[in-house]
Amino acid sequence: MGTNPNRTDGARRGLTAEQAVILALIRLTARPDARERPPIADLVGAADPELLMEHLVRGRLLVTLGRHLEDWAGASLPAWFTDGLADARTLARQHGLLQYTLTAQVARALDRRSIPVVPLKGTTLADEVHGDVGARLSTDLDLLVGSSDIDGAVEAVTELGWAENTLAAPEVGLPRRDGARDLDRVVRVVAAL
Repeated sequence: MGTNPNRTDGARRGLTAEQAVILALIRLTARPDARERPPIADLVGAADPELLMEHLVRGRLLVTLGRHLEDWAGASLPAWFTDGLADARTLARQHGLLQYTLTAQVARALDRRSIPVVPLKGTTLADEVHGDVGARLSTDLDLLVGSSDIDGAVEAVTELGWAENTLAAPEVGLPRRDGARDLDRVVRVVAAL
């Protein structure tokens, strides 16, 4: 019994063609120097472009993986798809610049109080790893401060106009010395454990 030449490796693993494309993109993004590259264009050819776009958007991967998809299989994508990728990148960069600016604003406010801070993930990671603040879609700012500085950090961001989003904050929040909850809308102050 032979194998179906039209069946992708992903299909043999029980994945849809769209999932196989996303898995291959993740692997290539994680190991761009890999000797053996999956045939992205062939995988894309077996996928439904609308479903692929839907999976990428729902998984918040459109911006992160979209640029690689276009690089490795752009000719296999319909024009509306590549136009959508370009629009998503533009929007992500605009959003990323805003978040990058807000991160710098908060970091300066903490620095004025002599509170050491380390920006985590989001636009900071996107800029350092990908050289593009819009390469990762992020919905908040994550800042690491020492547990003894949490109250001062919360005061600093509150003075900047941030307020706790009680709908997004966990039931008990992150630890604070005075027992109050985490600020979790745009600025998340994370206690060092």
